[in-house]
Amino acid sequence: MRLILWAIGCLFAAIAAVQLIIEGMLAAFGGSWTRLLSVGDVFEQIGGPGTGAWLPSLVTDAPPWIPAIVVGAAFLYWGRFKRQSSRPYERASRRTG
Repeated sequence: MRLILWAIGCLFAAIAAVQLIIEGMLAAFGGSWTRLLSVGDVFEQIGGPGTGAWLPSLVTDAPPWIPAIVVGAAFLYWGRFKRQSSRPYERASRRTG
């Protein structure tokens, strides 16, 4: 389960990285550092006009890479690898309390 959560987190982090690279390329080649797409625009494209109206303006005006970073970081945290101790007496004391 942890591997699945970690893989989903990596996917969202990669999506955010690609979006940041695209914005950087647009800014480097004569564009301005303004986002072309917001989360509200994504909701309208997927669900039709007015579907993003229930979201707060802070979320709808945000670029899509910000939620991708937040969701990716959450999944990476939930799927993090927990190292077990190599000493058997420490493992036994953790199980018993």
